[in-house]
Amino acid sequence: MIGDCAQATIIDPGSVKNVDAMMIQRGTVFDCPLTGDIEGVARVVLNLTLRNVGTPQVEGRVFGETTFLVTKFFGRTDLTGTFEGPFNTTLEEVRFGSARTRRRGTGDFRGIVLHGVAVQNPPGSGTEVENGRMVGRGEP
Repeated sequence: MIGDCAQATIIDPGSVKNVDAMMIQRGTVFDCPLTGDIEGVARVVLNLTLRNVGTPQVEGRVFGETTFLVTKFFGRTDLTGTFEGPFNTTLEEVRFGSARTRRRGTGDFRGIVLHGVAVQNPPGSGTEVENGRMVGRGEP
């Protein structure tokens, strides 16, 4: 299973503050088209705690919640539901493809869990690509 998320639209900018040379961003909500095996919208509530912002040495944590609002599931448009789950990782793990994700299905997808790995592709682009597999009951 592969899903790409690009061209995000900010729904709520959240809040940003700087404390002791760290940028703290909380509650930013954005939607982006989800294409690939699962199509629809990826809604993300994003929180960041970053150091060295604006430099190539930027580092920090990325955490929040992602919901896939599914409109097409492996070619099927007759199913309704979402895949939802938290994320908590470092910028380095996202850059190098070791940021693990886990989203549980709702509605017609209840009983299915998506296990994946998220990575920015190309690095630094802000475009997230997620590769993974489904576990749980058979396809809906």
